[in-house]
Amino acid sequence: MHYLRGRLDVAVPLPTLVEDRLPEFPHGVMVNRKIPGTPPTTPSKALAENVASVLRQLHSIGFSSVVPEREVLSDELAALVRTARAHVTKAQIDDVERWQAEFGSFLDENPPRCVVHGDFWHANWITADDGRTLTGLVDFERTHIGLFQVDLAPLRYFGERFRLDVIEAYCAGTDRDSELLVGQMWMFDVLREVRGLDWAIRNPDANEVEDAVEKVRDMFNAYSRSA
Repeated sequence: MHYLRGRLDVAVPLPTLVEDRLPEFPHGVMVNRKIPGTPPTTPSKALAENVASVLRQLHSIGFSSVVPEREVLSDELAALVRTARAHVTKAQIDDVERWQAEFGSFLDENPPRCVVHGDFWHANWITADDGRTLTGLVDFERTHIGLFQVDLAPLRYFGERFRLDVIEAYCAGTDRDSELLVGQMWMFDVLREVRGLDWAIRNPDANEVEDAVEKVRDMFNAYSRSA
């Protein structure tokens, strides 16, 4: 947290409690002091541009040994596929295997790594009263060195139009291709939901398996129609 503070144009509160040895929370738990502002409730073009600016700052921070790695590797993909196959329909198994194959090919190209928040959805943003300016970020338990696309996947929870606006602003003035990036998103959308299912299965007391299974099925249904 100290490493990130001062490197972003938003507040990063220091945690008052850190616990990383609870089996039900594999990424750890942080408790922060409340900072001024509230999570946004309405997507807008202005907010999308501001979010993109903060993401570019985060993803351009130099590596440090104090930030852990959480690589997406072929072994993890294989393990997640084993988890997913038991909970999808026979018709979706081909989609699961297509996801594994395309993601594997993507990883074989050795895409660039950077500092990643790891849970970058709007409930973890703090905004000013206007709801259009990001003033703080919380919940850094999953921060790691990894693939920047991981932070773009949860933007869809605020609407696909909003995510497209963020991606366009994120790529503006860089050598990144927004159209190519949009085309990659399905792999990371599935990754997020299958990781959620894997966590729910390993933590049955959370009673989230049914919800996680439904999210995974919905995701594969969506991308089966778009394939």
